[in-house]
Amino acid sequence: MQSITVKAFHLPDTEGNRRKIISPDLWRKKMYYHAHIKKSNFILITFFTLLVPVLAYGYITASKQYPAFFPPCGLKSFFHLYCPGCGGTRALEHLLHLRFMQSLLCNPLVLFMAISLIYYWLKALIELIRQHGDAFFPIHLGFLWAFLIILVSFFFIRNFLLLKFGIDYLGELTDSAVNLPQVLMTQKI
Repeated sequence: MQSITVKAFHLPDTEGNRRKIISPDLWRKKMYYHAHIKKSNFILITFFTLLVPVLAYGYITASKQYPAFFPPCGLKSFFHLYCPGCGGTRALEHLLHLRFMQSLLCNPLVLFMAISLIYYWLKALIELIRQHGDAFFPIHLGFLWAFLIILVSFFFIRNFLLLKFGIDYLGELTDSAVNLPQVLMTQKI
């Protein structure tokens, strides 16, 4: 006769007492957000999803023609450091031109969000087809943690390279800095 053991997690309450016991199965269920989407909402979401590249292209075109209209980055202006969003516009422009490596080098968050958006859009489409217009599907919350990890690590790595080694990742803060993306983009991979 075999015995099955199930480990449980003890979560402390506000006073530090171990009162709640959560099984691993329940813990896994809490790692997902269960989305409910209807066919009419999916059509609306698809419309706005397709509108995003059009608006992004308009924003990029306008920012090149009227640079004084768009305010500069405060973190870059006052502290001479890159914020986590610096390079996002260029990354979006490279992504719209299907230059994935350049987009990744300018700001990996843009490529990560585009891939996540396409993945969950296709997942919703498949579930809508399977369930005939009324879909329930899980969204893993680890995707949000991955977003935060990429955001924070890219911010620290890029500014560490700038402050410690003088490598200006985007080539905007120092005149004599090494422009790393241009060097990497010219090499054949």
